[in-house]
Amino acid sequence: MPKRATYSRPIREMGFLQPNKRQANANSPDYVGEIVVDDVPYRVSVWNEPKDRKAVALYPMADYS
Repeated sequence: MPKRATYSRPIREMGFLQPNKRQANANSPDYVGEIVVDDVPYRVSVWNEPKDRKAVALYPMADYS
């Protein structure tokens, strides 16, 4: 089950992001993880950008129930 997000701590201390071990090409995210916001699970992708910037993407996970 995805972990619930705690917004009072920086993202690097939240512990839900893991290094992406399935990097297929240069467009693959550097870190991936899952969170739950208002009982909706999301997949999180983070890319390391130049000049110490991060690009973040949230994708809702499919609901098969």
